[in-house]
Amino acid sequence: MKRAVFSALGASVAAAALLAAGGAWASGLGGSLQGRVTQNDTSETYPMAMTLDGAGGRISYPSVSCDGDLSFLGSDGTTWRYKEHITKGDCIDGGIIQMRRRTAGDDTAWVWRWDAEDVNVQGVVKGTGVAER
Repeated sequence: MKRAVFSALGASVAAAALLAAGGAWASGLGGSLQGRVTQNDTSETYPMAMTLDGAGGRISYPSVSCDGDLSFLGSDGTTWRYKEHITKGDCIDGGIIQMRRRTAGDDTAWVWRWDAEDVNVQGVVKGTGVAER
């Protein structure tokens, strides 16, 4: 079994690199979210479903036959960011997803936004078992 050992200097360098990259010491989310999201340039609304496991997860847009992988980028404690990589279908690859818990009303609701190039997609989605991992 291999073990990773960080010296105090190594941990400081890692922390500086993480902060310089815009990240924060936070965990990714685990759980599942789904809902309908709307694309700004077409006003098209379609279903989205994602499953998160802390370090990343999977995303699906079933009505447009696209699926992808998610990689956790970081969190400031209120907004969680993920990089999307489309692995199936003809959707735009490389978008950044930002999510934050909705502050009013339903505590299972999340404000969800995806950005890439000149396109954004957004909506309020519902989470099941969503918590930091």
